[in-house]
Amino acid sequence: MDRSNDTHRFWLVCLLLSAATLAAFWPVFHNGFVLYDDPDYVLDNPGVLHGLSGAGVVWAFQPHAGNWHPLTWLSHMLDVSLFGLNAFGHHLVSLLFHAANTLLLFTFLRRTTGALWRSAVVAGLFALHPLHVESVAWVAERKDVLSGFWALLALCAYAGYATRAEQPSGPAQAPQPQPAPGTRSLSRWCFYFAALLCFCLGLMSKPMLVTLPFLLLLLDFWPLRRFVLPPGRWSLKPLLPLLVEKLPFASLTFASCVVTYLAQQAAGAVSTLEALTVDFRVSNALISYVRYLAKAFCPVGLAVFYPLPKEWPIELVLGATLVLVVVTALVFWRARQAPFLVVGWLWYLGSLVPVIGLIQVGQQALADRYMYLPIIGLCLMAVWSGAELAARWRKAGSGLALLGTATLLACALLTFKQTEYWRDDQTLFGHTLDVTHDNAVAQNNLGVSLYNSNNLATAEIHFAEAIRLKPKYSEALVNLSLCRSKQGRADEALDFALRAVQARPNALAEYNLANLLRDQGKLDDAATHFRSALALKPDMPEAWYNLGNVLSRQRQHEEAIAAYTKALDLRPAYIDAYLNLGSALVNAGRREEGLARFKTAVQLAPDNPDTHFDLAAALNTMGDHAGAAAEYAEVCRLRPNDMEARANLGQAYLDQGKLTEAIATFEAALREHPTAPAHHYLALMLDAQGQGAQAAPHYREAVRLAPNDPTFLNDLAWLLATSPIESVRNGTEAVTLGERACELTGGKEARFFGTLDAAYAEAGRFDDAIKTATKARELALASGQKEIAARAEQRLQFYRNHKPWRNPPEPAAGDQAK
Repeated sequence: MDRSNDTHRFWLVCLLLSAATLAAFWPVFHNGFVLYDDPDYVLDNPGVLHGLSGAGVVWAFQPHAGNWHPLTWLSHMLDVSLFGLNAFGHHLVSLLFHAANTLLLFTFLRRTTGALWRSAVVAGLFALHPLHVESVAWVAERKDVLSGFWALLALCAYAGYATRAEQPSGPAQAPQPQPAPGTRSLSRWCFYFAALLCFCLGLMSKPMLVTLPFLLLLLDFWPLRRFVLPPGRWSLKPLLPLLVEKLPFASLTFASCVVTYLAQQAAGAVSTLEALTVDFRVSNALISYVRYLAKAFCPVGLAVFYPLPKEWPIELVLGATLVLVVVTALVFWRARQAPFLVVGWLWYLGSLVPVIGLIQVGQQALADRYMYLPIIGLCLMAVWSGAELAARWRKAGSGLALLGTATLLACALLTFKQTEYWRDDQTLFGHTLDVTHDNAVAQNNLGVSLYNSNNLATAEIHFAEAIRLKPKYSEALVNLSLCRSKQGRADEALDFALRAVQARPNALAEYNLANLLRDQGKLDDAATHFRSALALKPDMPEAWYNLGNVLSRQRQHEEAIAAYTKALDLRPAYIDAYLNLGSALVNAGRREEGLARFKTAVQLAPDNPDTHFDLAAALNTMGDHAGAAAEYAEVCRLRPNDMEARANLGQAYLDQGKLTEAIATFEAALREHPTAPAHHYLALMLDAQGQGAQAAPHYREAVRLAPNDPTFLNDLAWLLATSPIESVRNGTEAVTLGERACELTGGKEARFFGTLDAAYAEAGRFDDAIKTATKARELALASGQKEIAARAEQRLQFYRNHKPWRNPPEPAAGDQAK
């Protein structure tokens, strides 16, 4: 054998496999995240969003999302550290792992069988098969390609151990230089422990690898040929040393099974026997084996979710059982002549055992991703059978080669198309509904995507259909509740939220119910349900944040501070939590601490106008009017049409005695955005200077632009009724404006009645003025507005003497206590 040519062919195949894999999965680079599990694994996962860190490593080694797979979490953390939330980088890493797995599989088969092109075709099928799109294109399924990487590395290391333990009796290998006996033994055990370590790392990526010890035994039979079947009756005696050799692997399998079951059970992902009977589980397992087999050989109609039916027809169960029994009998009958058949078949059957549904985890009947490694067995069977047929019947060789090439090309094209379906949620779940029936999960997830794009009417249809198919589907009930809430149908929203909690208590349902109760002002009930949500899912920063908001409204400032702090522990860049924490600290009398939080928010989000606004407000309350003015100026730069910020900037200038700057602020605002609030605020500033004549036109313009704003009406009426400048006063017009302002506020504002009594007095209607001022005083006293009540009493003294009220130059008209 020409070793140089063989090496060149090996590397050529590696290059072709890599290029083909990249081409087939090329659409993945244009895909984003999807809302199905990606938020739990990356987008909304506080542990992952921190990136790779010491605290993150500790977090990763705890059970989360119903699984214990710390290496998977660390992988996602590293992606966030490298790429942030840019989906391109996350998809690139998954694709690179898949390409690496393809090359590892090729390397393993080439080394253990000596068959270059057969190994290349098996690796090609593995690389390009459409069933692998879910594992590669779905960011949340990083655990598939990552665990596959460690599993295939373990196989390569095990092959190194086995070939050094004894020379295989398989295909002839090129003569190799033999090391010294001691060196050979050391090298052999290094490979053994490397295989054990890789197996351990694989289990820490995805526990589905628990069947690897069984797969190693199969490889001992073929292609490693570490034992042979004796003629006549079969005996297990040759297997005993190999079984003992697998005990360390088996111990890791046992430990992983225990940890995984406990994690899944704690998360409520394991269905009880009452929910799914043993008969149903067995039936579904038998049918799923045949369905996976069909999808492997005819990979069309693939979907992200296959729903469980209510029951399986007995004829389907019997048919599936017959298929499995017949194929199993045939491969065992041919075990001596074609060992690859029994190895491939048992590889397929055995590696699917953890996810075949005997212990039902999740709601799916089967899943494409579960075939990531099991499909290798079927590929071995198909390729080696074809090669054996070509060797026996040479006329079929060219036809089989053409068939193999066509199969690889077809797989690549189907994979390319299937990868495009993962572009976004609407495409993915729309396709899923096209190829499945009665799929409540797909209906709900398509509805979520439509809801997020503000297509409420269509989203509502899909949520309703999901509930029709599955009346106690908690997630769909929550989403329909959100739809009703966004449509302003609060009572219906609350009804669906309560049904969601009753159907299956979960964090999302409790959180949604709490938000609705908060919006209805039922703060105690809201706080109770926020706490219930957090008891079910403690790492939910939004729930901590909203609990803090409720507690703040209840003036429980210290408890609110604790809730906001917890939200920030989970999401360090949670700007709103920083701002509200700062406010809570200020309200609790801890002003310096609050100011520090506002400054941190500004540092984290310097282009966010809200951070500057809240910092300015805090500085203002602490008497730093110059600092407040600087921050309000920044808000105005970032958000030029923010009239409240303009007003506060003007007030900050006033507080510094800079009246000219205050007026200039509003004049500039009017030049840029001639709005009613801008005219109103400028009028207030001019009025504060005693320039009523100059203020009046701006008050009038504010009323013209916003004729139903009671504040604008009231302030103009006050100027017309009380101005010390005779040419400005107009009692009749003031009465009309004041009556309209009181009407718009429902007759509940003492301050507005104070304006109206002054208008009546200016119009000479002193009896009406006395009656109205008395009402203003009573309203003020009832609401605890003592200063307004006192000023109403002062005005009454004037009216009883038939004298109108005249407004002094200070304070500003808009702030006058009437």
